[in-house]
Amino acid sequence: MNKNAIILIITLLIPPSLSFAQSDYSLARQLANNGDKDFAFINFVSASENEANPKLKEKALFATGEYYFLNSDYTEAFNTFNNFLNDYPDSKLKPFALFYIMEIAKSAGENDLAKKIETHIINLDRIILLFKRSKEYKVRSPLGSNYRLVRYIDRLEFYSDGKIQAQIFY
Repeated sequence: MNKNAIILIITLLIPPSLSFAQSDYSLARQLANNGDKDFAFINFVSASENEANPKLKEKALFATGEYYFLNSDYTEAFNTFNNFLNDYPDSKLKPFALFYIMEIAKSAGENDLAKKIETHIINLDRIILLFKRSKEYKVRSPLGSNYRLVRYIDRLEFYSDGKIQAQIFY
């Protein structure tokens, strides 16, 4: 029997889970893409705690907060997004984490906190719009949501999966 045939037979006999290691983050993304957000969440939590790659750890922590928010566990979402902002203050996901915290504050009747967060979001990125009406920031979350932040001269608009979620006027 030749060497290639032996390798093929061994490859076919070894279960896929043993043939190559998959990180928690990769598995979480795969599960999220397949619509299994509950199992994806479990792997995002693990990746947020154990992932060696800082960028993947950052994304996993955001996805964990996002999952808590989408499942109305606002206390855990608030704590997770606060940890996210402390650990990754320069993240491109920062405005969206702040948006979630602002929404949690509003729903809890913490209007002063919500207003402070609004002001913080407004001051994150001052832009000058020459020859343009707006500037857009787009990002796809690890959990699969498509986020968009649109900055106009007088307001910000937050979108999730094409639907407007909030407007902040200034």
